[in-house]
Amino acid sequence: MKYLKLYEQVITDDITRYLRKWRVKEWSIGEDGLVNIDGSVELSGWNFPDGFPFPIGRVTGDFDCASAKLQTLKNSPRWVGGDFDCGYNELTNLEGAPEEVGGFFRCSNNKLNSSLKGGPKKVGKFYNCSDNELTSLEGAPKVIHHSFNCGNNQLQTLEGAPVKVSVGFNASDNNLNSNLVGGPREVGEVYIVSSNKLVSLEGAPDEVPYFDCNSNKTLKSLVNGPKKAKVYRAFKCSLESLQGLPDELDELKVQYNNLKTLEGCTKIITGDFSCAHNDLTTLEGGPIEVYGTYDCEDNKLTNLKGIARIIECSFNCLGNEITTLQYLPDDIDGKNTLAIPTEHLDLPEEFKKYTKFIFCEGADWRLYKKDGTLRIDRLEELIEWGKETGKIK
Repeated sequence: MKYLKLYEQVITDDITRYLRKWRVKEWSIGEDGLVNIDGSVELSGWNFPDGFPFPIGRVTGDFDCASAKLQTLKNSPRWVGGDFDCGYNELTNLEGAPEEVGGFFRCSNNKLNSSLKGGPKKVGKFYNCSDNELTSLEGAPKVIHHSFNCGNNQLQTLEGAPVKVSVGFNASDNNLNSNLVGGPREVGEVYIVSSNKLVSLEGAPDEVPYFDCNSNKTLKSLVNGPKKAKVYRAFKCSLESLQGLPDELDELKVQYNNLKTLEGCTKIITGDFSCAHNDLTTLEGGPIEVYGTYDCEDNKLTNLKGIARIIECSFNCLGNEITTLQYLPDDIDGKNTLAIPTEHLDLPEEFKKYTKFIFCEGADWRLYKKDGTLRIDRLEELIEWGKETGKIK
C-alpha cells in the first residue's frame, strides 16, 4: 500500500508538471483515473508523436493539438465541450478521438487513409476532414449541426456520409465516379460536389438553396439533381441537356459545356444567367425572364430568337456572328452594359453606332418584315424619335 501511494504521488506530480506547462489551472483526477480539465488547452506546435502523456477525460473548453506531430490520438479527451482541433498532424486514423465534441471537430491535413472510424459520434458545429486520403466516410456522425467538409480526399462514393447537415456539405475535389447516392438527403444551405468524375446526380437532395456540381467533366445530364434551389452552378461539365433543372432560380451558371439547346432550362431567373461558351445555335428554350445579367458569349448564334423577354441588367453575346436584331427583348434596362458584335449585323453602317439604343428600344417598332427584311424607314423613324426625346445624345 505504501508503494502504491508513492506511485500514485509520482504520477500525480508528473501530471501536475505537464499541466503547468500547458497553463492549465483547474483540473482534477476522477475515480476512473482520467484527468478532467476545466477550461481550454492549447498544445498547437508541441511535439506529441506518441499521443498525450496521460489519459484525459473531460475538457470543458477547447482542446487544440494542431501541428503537434501527432501520429496517434492516444489519451485524447473523451469529451470536449468546445472545439477539438487535431489538424496538420500525421494521423492515419482517428482511433482515440473524443466521443463527443460540443464545438467543431477538425482533423484536416493529416494522412487519414481509410475511414472516419474512431472519430466523434456527436459534433456540435462543423466537422472538417478535408485534405486527407480518405476512401470512405464510414464513421462520420449521422447528424451535423453546422457544416461537413470532406473535400480533397480519395472518395469514390459518399456512402457513410451524414444523413443531415444543417448548413453546408462539401465533397469537392474527390474521385466520385458515379453518383451522389449515400450523401446527405437534407442540407440546409450549401451542397458542393465540384471537381469530381460524376456521371449522374442521383442521390442529390431534393431541395437545397445552393447547389454546385461544376467541373465534373463526365457529367452530361442534370436529371435527378435538386428539384428546388436558389443558386445552381453546373459549369465546366459536359452537359448536353438542361432537363432536370428547377422551375425557378436566383442564379444559373451552365457555361463551358456541350449544350446545343436550352430546352429544359429554368424559365424565371431572378439573378444572373450564363450559357456562354457552348455550341448553341439558338436561344429558344431558354429563360423568359432574367432579372440579372444574361450572358451567351461565344456560341454559334446568328440571331437572338428565343432571347428572354425581360432582361433586368446586362446582356452579352460577343463571340457570336449576330446578323439581325429581328428578335429583341420586350424590356431591358439600357443603363446597363450591352455587348453585341456589330460586324455581321444587317444594319446600314451609319446606324451601327446606335446598336445599343436599337436593341433596348426597338422591340415595339416593328423594324423587320415577316420575311426578316429590315425596314429602313422604321429604323430611321426610331432614330429620329430617339434624338427628339433625348434618348440619343
